[in-house]
Amino acid sequence: MIPLALLALGTVVLRALDVDLAVAHWLYRYGHFFETEHGPLGILYRFAPVPGLALGLAALGLLVAVPWSARTRRHWRAWAFLVALLALGPGLLVNGILKDYTGRPRPYQIQDFGGPYPYRPVFRLGPPGEGYSFPSGHATIAFYLMSPFFLCWRRHRRCAWLSLAVGLAWGTLIGLVRMLQGGHFASDVLWAAGVVYLLGWLLWWVLRPEAPWAGDA
Repeated sequence: MIPLALLALGTVVLRALDVDLAVAHWLYRYGHFFETEHGPLGILYRFAPVPGLALGLAALGLLVAVPWSARTRRHWRAWAFLVALLALGPGLLVNGILKDYTGRPRPYQIQDFGGPYPYRPVFRLGPPGEGYSFPSGHATIAFYLMSPFFLCWRRHRRCAWLSLAVGLAWGTLIGLVRMLQGGHFASDVLWAAGVVYLLGWLLWWVLRPEAPWAGDA
């Protein structure tokens, strides 16, 4: 309940104080957003999905091996959880639904910074296809690294907290990169984390997976 309350409070504060637009203006203070193609930001932008995709593809490989391996069969719920969270979170929900139908322009697309569209606060829906800012896809796949948190929570709290810290740190870093590039607002990054976290608990409740080293699942 505490993370959900923090997510709701953060959303209210960001919208009520217009933090999204204020931060975007601060990042644009030199008349442009930061370089996206070259240098450290470009490298981080291109590398951002790699750790999450590697984790998800490894889980998919283990899930495919379930019928032929007793060892992987015992932990099929864990592999299914990791695959489902990747497919439904960063995949279907974010890139297949929310980005397409919320109609929120990216910072560099709004009129304040020379773009064609008006600024839309978080959760003020626009015409579908008028911007793909909400939420951040790169940040979502980066926050997916927190997924072992759910597998470890019941029996391995140290592993759980470490996984959560790694996922939040990587997701926040990539979210900041996207904000510096003018690709997303702060609330887009906040809800990228929120989607992964809330969907993670929903899938955990459905599948009840355990970490492979926690015994039979």
